[in-house]
Amino acid sequence: MEKELTKFLQQLLITDIKKLIDNKQEYIALIIMSQSIETLGAFLDEKPFRAKAQSKKRFSLALKKLFPYKYRKANDKFFLYEKLRNHIAHILIPSSKIIIITNTDEHKHMEISKGNLYIFIDEFYNDVKTATEDLISMINSNKIKYKNLQVSEQVYK
Repeated sequence: MEKELTKFLQQLLITDIKKLIDNKQEYIALIIMSQSIETLGAFLDEKPFRAKAQSKKRFSLALKKLFPYKYRKANDKFFLYEKLRNHIAHILIPSSKIIIITNTDEHKHMEISKGNLYIFIDEFYNDVKTATEDLISMINSNKIKYKNLQVSEQVYK
């Protein structure tokens, strides 16, 4: 079962997101990456996947354990949680406070300036990819307790 779970994570959070970005579907990729932070956090706590009222805790836990410091900094007062997870991933409406940028010297990835959050989509992808690979490594080495998740093989084929 662990093998199916790690194949699922690899397919959805690494392979499929990369395909979206390569096909210029950055906003769809942003939606999945935004939700993936909470999903990754769900593997790190002791509660069942379907536990209620855990989204903010799981989002913050994933940032703390799997992502570079700049994400925790951007999440001050749950800013990142509100703008990425709530606006983008759950109501699918772009926030006027999130600006997707290309790699420039003017702003840095996960920089908050004048109330706006700047996201460099390729760097965000690389950080999600690294976080997913780190989680898969933790699952495979039994560093975190395995949680049973029913994943159909059709999802990751």
